[in-house]
Amino acid sequence: MPKAKGKTRRQKFGYSVNRKRLNRNARRKAVPRIECSHIRHAWDHTKSVRQNLAEMGLAMDPNKAVKAMEVDISERRQELIRKPYVLSDLEAEASLPEKKGNTLSRDLID
Repeated sequence: MPKAKGKTRRQKFGYSVNRKRLNRNARRKAVPRIECSHIRHAWDHTKSVRQNLAEMGLAMDPNKAVKAMEVDISERRQELIRKPYVLSDLEAEASLPEKKGNTLSRDLID
C-alpha cells in the first residue's frame, strides 16, 4: 500500500546518542571468535549452538548430558554424532603432553 502523503520525515543525526556506548554494545553483541580451530572449522552458522555441539558429540549442558542415575542404559537412545572427527581431534589434542613453561631461566640457575 502507498504511504500517506506528508508522513515521510527526513532523517536527522542523533546528537543525544552516546556513540561510545553504542559501539561497545555492538561489539559485545557480535558473534565471538571461536578459539578452538577444530570446533571453528566444523561450525555451521545457520544452526544454533546446541545443534552444533550435539553434531560434534559435545554437550551444551553437562547436567543433561550425564544423568544422575541410570537404571537401564540400553533403553536410552544414543544421539547421532554427525561430526565425530571434531571429537577425535579434541581428544588427541588433550592427550598430548603439556609443555612446562614454569622453568627458571639460565641466568637464575647460574
